Amino acid sequence: MATKRLEQVKLTETDFLILEVLMDGRNIPANIALEIDRARNYINQRMPYLLDYDLVEKIGPYEDSGLYELTERGRLAHEHRD
Repeated sequence: MATKRLEQVKLTETDFLILEVLMDGRNIPANIALEIDRARNYINQRMPYLLDYDLVEKIGPYEDSGLYELTERGRLAHEHRD
């Protein structure tokens, strides 16, 4: 899937909180949800959106692994939030 231009990305407050948590390193949605006080299901809904925009990537030994890390594009989005 082709990544979308960063200018077209509509990020929510929760998306930025997810990026903030991932600035500290790899993590799973359950831990992210606890850290930012959001529902785990909502975090699981947001992750594919962030993946589509190449802001995070799914890593791990298995394709269905729920471990995510921030991409360079995600770092830039976080740093240039304004």
